[in-house]
Amino acid sequence: MRPKALIFLVSFTFLFLLPANIAGQGCLPGYLKPYESLWNQSPKEASLNWFKDAGFGMFVHYSLASMLPGGTDEYGKLDTWFEKQAAFEQMDRYAQKQQLLDKMTNVSPEVEKLIASFNPARFNADSIAELAVSAGMKYISFTTQHVCGKIFMYNTSLSKWNTKRLFNRDLVKELSEACNKRELGLFLYVTPPNDYLKDELKVMLRELLTNYGAIAGIWFDGIGECYRHPNDFLESGELYAYVRELQPQCLVSFKTGFTGDEDFLAPEWSQVKYDKNGNPIFNIHVATDNGMKIREDSQLRPVLRMTGNGLTRKFQSFKDIWEKELSKKPVELCNTILKKEQWFDVKDGIHKNKQEVKAEYDYARKNKANYLLNIALRGDGSIHPADQSTLQGFADLKD
Repeated sequence: MRPKALIFLVSFTFLFLLPANIAGQGCLPGYLKPYESLWNQSPKEASLNWFKDAGFGMFVHYSLASMLPGGTDEYGKLDTWFEKQAAFEQMDRYAQKQQLLDKMTNVSPEVEKLIASFNPARFNADSIAELAVSAGMKYISFTTQHVCGKIFMYNTSLSKWNTKRLFNRDLVKELSEACNKRELGLFLYVTPPNDYLKDELKVMLRELLTNYGAIAGIWFDGIGECYRHPNDFLESGELYAYVRELQPQCLVSFKTGFTGDEDFLAPEWSQVKYDKNGNPIFNIHVATDNGMKIREDSQLRPVLRMTGNGLTRKFQSFKDIWEKELSKKPVELCNTILKKEQWFDVKDGIHKNKQEVKAEYDYARKNKANYLLNIALRGDGSIHPADQSTLQGFADLKD
């Protein structure tokens, strides 16, 4: 390689590694316009205040599982990764990393056949965003890549199984543009922040937080995996810090939380109830690898925490962090418009009516929680007519 070419390559690589100057760094996002004065002081505080006021959001689950009559249950029988999961505990650390990487980026022959028949031809980001606005929702959360479905819904370097390569469509881009036009916040659902996948997740976060404008939040899934194996998530804080480095206003959630640096909790509907005084009572009884229920786990672990001096490793127990920090965070109650907590479209699924949605919305707001209602897109990407009708009818009740 000639010297000039080498200099250019080194310079280009260096620039790539620097945090991008994107929307969210110095540029007021549309959804935060009413919070401009606070934004000028602290983008993070502006986002937190907006989130608490937002109240109502739409969750959109879409993946290969959307094509199957049995949804996630049927998908689990097709994907051989779920068969290997039983042997995960006995693997050494190297094998576990390879297993998790395989889960994230590769597909089995059976899933590859399913991909061949997948086509998001009727995915219409404007229709989704417009329905959210008409129902009074202030933000949308979208599954960028779900473990039950494997396909990445955006243009990624991590896997060839992405909608841009397969269909020349970047669904995250389409949705970000639709949200931006309507000044809706956009949250992006991503895979669990497991330490084994830290490098791959940094690639994923960089792609999502530098290519799609201002993102309202990163929504990590998989908290059960974390609670069962907390020692595999001790460095989650490094990923949280990376999110905030790329977009300071971007909120971070990891379901019911782990390190204490999450901005809000996002339990599923069945995981929390409120007493008569509006205090949340969480139903979290997952057993850790030491046999103790996570809420009672007093074992000290070296967790990466964000401080004024950057990342610092602190010895802390989940029991202590839960009582002093996590239990006091803002709450987003997540539920499905399909009964029986079906997150993906299923054959003969029973859809909630407008009165049922109104009752859940009122319950969440009465207890000062946000209500995140999931609609399960059909296999072709379209909104189920029953959900369309329910949300349009809810808008009339809400008014």
